[in-house]
Amino acid sequence: MNINFGSNLKKFRNDRKLTQENLAEFLGVSFQTISKWERGDVYPDIATLPDVAKFFGVSTDALLGVDATETEEKIKEIIEQLDGIKSEGDPKKAELIQKAISEYPADFRLQLRWMANLMFRNNGKDYVQVRSKVQAIYNYIQTNCTDDTIRFVARRYMAQYYNALSEIKESGYTFSDVQSLVEQMPKLRDSQEFCKSFLYYQHPERQEIIRDTLQEEIAILHHGLHHYGIFQLDTPVEERIKIAEITLKLNELLFDDGHYGKQWLVVMYLHGYLAAFYYEIGETDKVLWHLQKCADLAIEFDRLDKISVMKSTIFNGKKFDKTALGKPFSASEKMMRLMQNKYPFEEKFKNSEAFQRIVNSLINVR
Repeated sequence: MNINFGSNLKKFRNDRKLTQENLAEFLGVSFQTISKWERGDVYPDIATLPDVAKFFGVSTDALLGVDATETEEKIKEIIEQLDGIKSEGDPKKAELIQKAISEYPADFRLQLRWMANLMFRNNGKDYVQVRSKVQAIYNYIQTNCTDDTIRFVARRYMAQYYNALSEIKESGYTFSDVQSLVEQMPKLRDSQEFCKSFLYYQHPERQEIIRDTLQEEIAILHHGLHHYGIFQLDTPVEERIKIAEITLKLNELLFDDGHYGKQWLVVMYLHGYLAAFYYEIGETDKVLWHLQKCADLAIEFDRLDKISVMKSTIFNGKKFDKTALGKPFSASEKMMRLMQNKYPFEEKFKNSEAFQRIVNSLINVR
């Protein structure tokens, strides 16, 4: 993308009959900075660019000299690429977002994704190191963005980030910082999902919209159940098993055709958790049964067409695009890594014939 910021800035300044010194005084920078901007040696940072545009009464696109329609198409392509890479730890994602930010520094959607990438890449090892940058991006979004959706998502990310920092000694953050952000978020009854579930009866696409909403509400319900009991290490394992089995049965009721749509990974994980829990109490037969279910579901998912049709009572006829869970994405490879490396099985069990047979079934799935 060609950025003509320097020449445009000079034009706008001359149209106002301002010297570099005058403009520098208005913007609170040095006249040397204005000179460097106009020569194209450097560009303003993301926090300053909107202020320059507002001063001249123009959009940031006009100030940068870019075509809004062409820019929007390119940004949407980049966002699709970024969202297709589910892992923030993927080096390709970091490289792509850095390039995108350098080309489109004023786009809040890209800033939001940059914020997430800084926070969640490298398995959280960079939490403290990226603190000032994450805070700057968050402040920029909250101050300048008029899209509430982006602002709320940024706030949710920041609450997660503060929560992680609060667990690091001497980070300067406590849970009260987390709580203050969370309490600024809208309640569930003020959400799009809640309103769509009962206000869209007259919409021509009401069925599809309400079913999309149901999927999101189901995902939220599962998230709550997982954190209520399954992820609570101080909860007795027998109770964690009961909560996981209830959650699994709930999925089987809602998706009674065995096609779990966006919940496919959740169901596989539930079987994985149950395998780990039963291993803890020494019920080997149940461990192997749940691991086999993990493998069967992963293989079934990988053999689905890119677009498949659900046939459950609630979602009958709804199309599911499996790339929504990541592209490229192999459930078989993911489950194999979890079984071999993450689940707390001893080497003796992992070397057993029964375990190896399950793992081998996941190799070279087509």
